[in-house]
Amino acid sequence: MLGKTLRKQLEWATDKAKGVFESDGYHSHMLLGFKDDNIIVTQLHFKDDIEKRAELSYIKTIFKREEVQSYIFIAEAWSAECKKGEIPKAGDAVNNPNRKEILSLLAVSPKETMTCTMEIFRDGDKVWLGEPVYEDSGEYRGLLTELLDEEPKEYS
Repeated sequence: MLGKTLRKQLEWATDKAKGVFESDGYHSHMLLGFKDDNIIVTQLHFKDDIEKRAELSYIKTIFKREEVQSYIFIAEAWSAECKKGEIPKAGDAVNNPNRKEILSLLAVSPKETMTCTMEIFRDGDKVWLGEPVYEDSGEYRGLLTELLDEEPKEYS
């Protein structure tokens, strides 16, 4: 079914997310928590950074209680290229005239972080996704990667 590796879980979730998107024309922000062959599905509804941190703190508690081993965050997002060596700031992508709309999946386990992105294409009422692009994110850490960590970290 799901597979035991993070990559297999990400491929499974990508297939399911693509089906939801192509059926509904959008995908809500979601977190899928995995423990063995069980999945905890959480839809996210935050309006600002304070609500996001509160929701994620609550979900972290649930993940710890349920002994979640890995999770995948799914969201529609904006993407834009930046210059090599440049660290983008919040809002850079949405304000970039060359931005792309994507469906993004971030998969996290205690040992690795991976992503899958698919470009979103729109033509009137017609909506479709490009091919999935998988990447090993290596040591990337941020607010959405710490849900399995014991101690919270500070990110600017």
